[in-house]
Amino acid sequence: MSLKTKIILAIAASVAISALLVLVPMLFGMTSLIEQGTKRELEQVRLRFETALEDRFHSSLSMASMVARMPEVQRAVATGDRQVLNDAFVPGFAALRDDQGVRQFHFHTPASHSFFRVNKPDTFGDDLSGFRQTVVKANATKAAVIGLELGRGGLGVRGIAPIAHGGAHVGTVEIGLSLDDAFFQSLVADSPAEMEFYVLPKGDISNFATSDSDAFNRTVASIELDPLLTAQDVRAARETGIEAHEIAVGDEKFSAAAFPIRDFSGDTVGLLHVMVPRSSYLAVVNEVRMIALGATGAALIIGLLGAMLFGGRITSTLAGLIDKLGRLDQGDLDIDVSAEQAAGGELGRLADGIAAFRDHRLHEVETLSRERATAQAHRTALVEVLGAGLHRLSEGDLSTPITQDLGEGYNSVRDDYNASLDSLAQLIGSLTEAATEIHARAEEIGGASDDLSHRTENQAATLEETAAALDELTGSVR
Repeated sequence: MSLKTKIILAIAASVAISALLVLVPMLFGMTSLIEQGTKRELEQVRLRFETALEDRFHSSLSMASMVARMPEVQRAVATGDRQVLNDAFVPGFAALRDDQGVRQFHFHTPASHSFFRVNKPDTFGDDLSGFRQTVVKANATKAAVIGLELGRGGLGVRGIAPIAHGGAHVGTVEIGLSLDDAFFQSLVADSPAEMEFYVLPKGDISNFATSDSDAFNRTVASIELDPLLTAQDVRAARETGIEAHEIAVGDEKFSAAAFPIRDFSGDTVGLLHVMVPRSSYLAVVNEVRMIALGATGAALIIGLLGAMLFGGRITSTLAGLIDKLGRLDQGDLDIDVSAEQAAGGELGRLADGIAAFRDHRLHEVETLSRERATAQAHRTALVEVLGAGLHRLSEGDLSTPITQDLGEGYNSVRDDYNASLDSLAQLIGSLTEAATEIHARAEEIGGASDDLSHRTENQAATLEETAAALDELTGSVR
């Protein structure tokens, strides 16, 4: 695998890993965002419920307080005159019920017994002290009390004000507002949320002839479906509610949670089941996911193109430097790496190293050239000196040695030459002496030869004379 390919793959892998490190947590974060967003909406519905409930508490108490301050009411309750209360309030109760949502208009004795029900004039005298804690508290403290409480008419918002006459506490008056469909619909009117409200049974209202006393009941729902919670679900959620979770209603997905609703005594009397559609969040998440995937793809493409361009530039520059290193190795000292040096970075430092190596080699070559020139000049001078000496030698001059300093490494040649010259001179001298002696001996031998020749000639003549004498003697003998 080429370096260029490795660089491209490394950069592309880095871009991909970086994109995944950003994308994966973001995608998981989108799921968390849905959960947090829907939980926030669910909590907002619960807060709207509590706010609306507080408004109803104050509305009911305001009406009850207004009635309690009416002198004719104070006298009627003090004297036990139900007819005055009947004449004053029963004729207008229908309008009060329809316009203000009043479901219960009830006067109580100080002993927490029913004195007069405007909404049910013929029903009175029953003891409420066993289960109507708001009434008991208001009579005991002689102060206003508000709260949510389950009674004969069902679960309602209670506002109770004390009634006094002549400085004495003579009873209480209660205005009860129901948690009707309009109340709950107002909670989700401006949002896509849906809700259900379940009323739970209260075991201590055994004398009530109402379904609320023995079974839970879904009283209100903004969605036209069968109850989404079973009796088991409602009972299990009585104390802690139901944490936010995902449910499917038809083809649509919701985040749902159930909040327990507690009455004045702290007992759970209702369950508010709220559902927030996830479609808008899912649409946003899908859009963000597509944008993120698109951005990731674009980043990968741009990163790959950048890797190819950047890797190509790096490898091209590196290949150029390698080529110049090869030329430098072949002895080409004319290479130019100034452009690579100007680029800086690691390749720039590599180019600096090549330039330093080139300059060092160039300095070495120049030094070697100078040394060679010096050596050549020295050798030329040496040859001239030796040539002159040999020329003198050829002419028979054995008396002139070489006395110049030939430099380190060459003085030995001079010494050898001079030694050879001395040896040759001595040899020539010896030969001359020998030749002289030989010449003398030769002259002596020549003289001896001449003397011998004369003697021989004399002896020959003598012999001839002797021979002649012998011949004569021989002849005489004959």
